[in-house]
Amino acid sequence: MKLRIVQLNFWGLPWPFSVWRKTRLQDLVEFIQNNKPDIINLSEVWFGSDVEYLELKLKDYHFSHTDFGALNESGLLTISKYPIKFKRFIPFNRSELFSRKGILISECKINKKTFKIINTHFFHSRKLHKSYVVREQLDRLKNYLDKRVPTILAGDFNLDYDKIKLPFFKIISKINVPTLNKENRYTHKLFNGLYSINLRCDLIFSNFKAKILKKEIYKLPLLSDHYLVFSEIMV
Repeated sequence: MKLRIVQLNFWGLPWPFSVWRKTRLQDLVEFIQNNKPDIINLSEVWFGSDVEYLELKLKDYHFSHTDFGALNESGLLTISKYPIKFKRFIPFNRSELFSRKGILISECKINKKTFKIINTHFFHSRKLHKSYVVREQLDRLKNYLDKRVPTILAGDFNLDYDKIKLPFFKIISKINVPTLNKENRYTHKLFNGLYSINLRCDLIFSNFKAKILKKEIYKLPLLSDHYLVFSEIMV
């Protein structure tokens, strides 16, 4: 069977830290409805109202996230065509003032077999002396990786793919194009342009044998200050 997987850092910050958030959210819904991916891992979906909007518009999908009120503190959201039977959130040590990034683990049955979907978002180390935080988060993630359960891992690692070594896992979205890219017009808007750099940091991995049918970065529609990453595999 085929699995279509999406990874996107949605950049769902309040104005003026991001722009056109509601329009981009509508465009994201349209992209999902038109392309019908099976698994969607999103980060930086900070507003509870944005999660509720997606749930309202994507009634054929199942959602995994932490409890939220006005804010979804982790910013992580996993959307699946398959019913989610179990979910767990493991927060990282708070490394940024407002966010509570971490690891969101969801389990679902695909073709009568249990799969894990792991969604993560690492600290953005804009200063070299803080890069150890990213390394610590990578080491912590490794504690939750298991070769016994078929697993799809996707997230914004804020590291280039050649700096990420994961036991049992291989990358299924390797494209030599930055997903956080200064050519993206949103990276030049307001505060975002102060620290944007080129990174191939939005990545999808699997720990099982899969034939890669398609891997692509979508620059249109422009949904975020990151480009959307898509991978289609045969399981």
